[in-house]
Amino acid sequence: MHVMPESREQHAYLTIVAESPELDWDGFLAVIADTAGLDQLTVQQRLAKKPPQILGRMDESQSANLVRRLRRRGVEAISVSAGRLAALGAPMLVKFMTAVPEGYQIDLWRGPSTFLPIAAIQTIIRASARSETRRSRPSLSVGDLASRTAGYGYIRLPPQVGDAGETRPTSPSDSTVVHKASELIDIHTDQGLWFRINGDKFAWHVLGKQRDRADRLNADLMSQRLAREAPQATLDEFYSLFKPPSGSFMTGRDAVAYGTTHAQGLGQFDFYSRWICLVYRYVAQVG
Repeated sequence: MHVMPESREQHAYLTIVAESPELDWDGFLAVIADTAGLDQLTVQQRLAKKPPQILGRMDESQSANLVRRLRRRGVEAISVSAGRLAALGAPMLVKFMTAVPEGYQIDLWRGPSTFLPIAAIQTIIRASARSETRRSRPSLSVGDLASRTAGYGYIRLPPQVGDAGETRPTSPSDSTVVHKASELIDIHTDQGLWFRINGDKFAWHVLGKQRDRADRLNADLMSQRLAREAPQATLDEFYSLFKPPSGSFMTGRDAVAYGTTHAQGLGQFDFYSRWICLVYRYVAQVG
């Protein structure tokens, strides 16, 4: 079956969950290529990092059909629909955590305080995600400049300013771009709750004397602590190995405007967190 261009039907992400214990790697790739109607080089490129990985984005019905065909040939695969991803909503950003018996009391940046039971933790995702912030320098009219510089004598107008009351469009050089890496921990529960610790907005007081000055070390310590306390949970540290499918929304600009500031970079991690959470839920079910 060849992978056809998608229609208006809701799309899904065909996911290869794990390697086959009955096939060597080349044989595994060959079976997938033959079943999906792809050449083996293409499959090898899409699964350059070991599963779980996304083989492709396609219509939901086509993805489900390919999953059935792959499973019949010994390849563990699932179809993750855009609807199921969207149903997980957005993460609740943690402001402060306090260890209490059987869990953590959590204060959120938005919303009321809540309780996170250790027994409910299903997936812990530890990642460093790069983001980009672009801030444009404002264009000023002659009138604006005149009012701001009254009493300072002669001024030379900057090149982007035109006639009074007008501005010229700013060029890319008129904006500042800041790159940064955020240290993140996502926590998914069996109750469908999704918490996020972002080192940019979290002080790590919960670590007590173990707290370090570096967010990266603190995030590592916290995720490992949660994994020890919740042995039933899966600790995922493989975001850096994730290969987004070409043509999907998370490979483009994920821009969120804050006035004149545009932030991008966490959209891909949001997608990964939702997707891998659903993959692990499937693995736990078929366990």
